[in-house]
Amino acid sequence: MVAAAAAKASKEAEERIATPAVAAQIEAKKRAHAADAEAKRVAEEKASATEKEAKRVAEEKASAADAEPKRVAEEKASAADAEARRLAEEKASAAEAEAKRQAEEKASAAAAEAQREAEQKEAERKKKEAERKKKEDDDATKAIARWLKM
Repeated sequence: MVAAAAAKASKEAEERIATPAVAAQIEAKKRAHAADAEAKRVAEEKASATEKEAKRVAEEKASAADAEPKRVAEEKASAADAEARRLAEEKASAAEAEAKRQAEEKASAAAAEAQREAEQKEAERKKKEAERKKKEDDDATKAIARWLKM
């Protein structure tokens, strides 16, 4: 009967531990998704600003080429636009990669913290369980001693 009660208590303790650990993992995933979305938003903003600047530069170059024949001006504008787009894409890609790296670092740190907290709670639970078992054993020993004195 004591073994059945101990097994039931052990099962209940495992369920109490699993719930915080799962919740911590879900929270870490939510943080990672939010950080990734923020990184994408920042990268898109930077790409938009870079593309606007690239278009402005391309338009200035096209305007300066007005003195030359129209064909030469169009070729230069096209080349400048292609180069500007290439540069904008490189900058946007680099910004997005950096933002993603930072988001992954934050998510990793959050997951590690959640894991540490879960392990700490598990250690506390085990300590309390050991103290409870010791008290039960002490109470049982005292009861046996009283019974033997009778």
